[in-house]
Amino acid sequence: MTQAGDSPLVLPLPADERALALARYVLENPVVSDKVDGLAKQDGLARRTMERRFRDQTGMSFGMWRQKARLLDSIRLLAEDQSVTDTALDCGYSSVSAFIAAFKSTFGYTPGRV
Repeated sequence: MTQAGDSPLVLPLPADERALALARYVLENPVVSDKVDGLAKQDGLARRTMERRFRDQTGMSFGMWRQKARLLDSIRLLAEDQSVTDTALDCGYSSVSAFIAAFKSTFGYTPGRV
């Protein structure tokens, strides 16, 4: 199994069928900011079960996994010449500074360098 810390560009997927369905939904809709409880229920999982499966099978909590999915999508947006501000907002961040801090923490450089 690929662990979360292996590479900032790797986003491991859970093996559990229902958790994988949730992961695919998030990847197809990275800016959806639905509450975790609602996301888990749509795939027939209790929140605690879903959190446990993500942690066991991806090496990170669902919240961290979703943040990383959004950050990886932000690379695509930045590569398409979208501004850092628009990218931050499109990725669900309420402030540009929070986006920049998360991006730098994950990838080791600021989004302006993409």
